[in-house]
Amino acid sequence: MAIYGYSERGIINSLIFAIGDNVQLMTDFINSINILKPFDIGVPESYDVLLEQSFSRFGSADLVIIIKYNNSLQTNKVLFIEGKVKTSQKTYWNLENQYKEFEKRDSTNSSNLFFQLHLKKLLIENTQEIENTIHSKEQVVINELWYQTKRKIGKNTIVEKAFNMVKVCEAYYIGLIPSSTKDITTFTNKINNKDNDAIEHNIHFLSWHTVKNFCDKQKHKRVFENVILNFEYNENQIFNEFI
Repeated sequence: MAIYGYSERGIINSLIFAIGDNVQLMTDFINSINILKPFDIGVPESYDVLLEQSFSRFGSADLVIIIKYNNSLQTNKVLFIEGKVKTSQKTYWNLENQYKEFEKRDSTNSSNLFFQLHLKKLLIENTQEIENTIHSKEQVVINELWYQTKRKIGKNTIVEKAFNMVKVCEAYYIGLIPSSTKDITTFTNKINNKDNDAIEHNIHFLSWHTVKNFCDKQKHKRVFENVILNFEYNENQIFNEFI
């Protein structure tokens, strides 16, 4: 039986369900992201995974991976992963253009990669204020200065469960994007050479090419057979093969 999922969500879902409860395989996948130091995955005890989780006015996340440890020496970590694809109607997706759009501070561009990651950072940076009033009649409203908007967590009990899972974690923010590794390196070096507060050290990028190559390794082929099938089904929708 073949199970197909559309676009980035289809592939993310197939990837996570293929990994399942295999802690070592999830660890290997996270290591493939190549998150820069001081990140150190160490030896996780287990993982919690949230798919397409809403955080109310702080936006939804395509994928949230919580890395859990069984000792007091390591703080649990959370990876907020936002997936973007080229789409079949476009010939190219450009990381630098996404950032330029973000810098315009146009609050109507809610699908922008950097805006979505920015909202997750805003959530984590204000967890104490949110937690102090989450059950109050009047919840704290977080002033989001970049786009001049106001954000709060709301009263949805499932959103609250997710918030409680991530609020004490050391957070990292990942863009899962259709750029090549070379383009990612070029962009990152360019931004790091600028004095700009919008990009901080815990924002990282993972190429869809890297994900596909990870799944296509000889030792992984059997486990990720359906993931590769979904990459083939979504041909020209995820990234350009020639990049």
